[in-house]
Amino acid sequence: MIIDPLNPPGRHASLTGVGIEPWLTREFIELFKTWPTALWSMAEWGSGGGSIWFAQRVMSVVTVENDLEFAEALRPHLPPNVEYKACCGVAYIHALADLQDLSLDFLLIDGRQRHACALVGMPKVKHGGIVALDNAERAAYAPILELLDQNSQSCQRTTNGRWRTDFWVLD
Repeated sequence: MIIDPLNPPGRHASLTGVGIEPWLTREFIELFKTWPTALWSMAEWGSGGGSIWFAQRVMSVVTVENDLEFAEALRPHLPPNVEYKACCGVAYIHALADLQDLSLDFLLIDGRQRHACALVGMPKVKHGGIVALDNAERAAYAPILELLDQNSQSCQRTTNGRWRTDFWVLD
């Protein structure tokens, strides 16, 4: 199957046109736009148009993708401030292991193996940094919500009526 990164199946229609946005709730996107993110370092599990959108708003992005074919199609469209890691299995979960602890301002968990990724990713986030979990309404993610609730100053739940993007400010 040929993947067109400009019109990938199941993803936003364009990765290069005006109006690229992450596939997160509108409320979360609008909140993110108000935050002073220009000097932020961030990482995300799950790549796509949102990777480009975030790269336009933060200093650096590390993005991890498990779909190797999609990764190769997307890679040429990413700006230079994106470090792209395409890997599967255990390597996917531990793709951020080489980042220094407390080095990230923002972590987005929106890919595979979200619970394991949360466990690996949380130590990488600064005190007062933000962790966001997309599709937080899914019952399977209840342990992640509990973990983040126990390790955060605050939590905000955003929804578009179909799914939630929740985020926490870590202790």
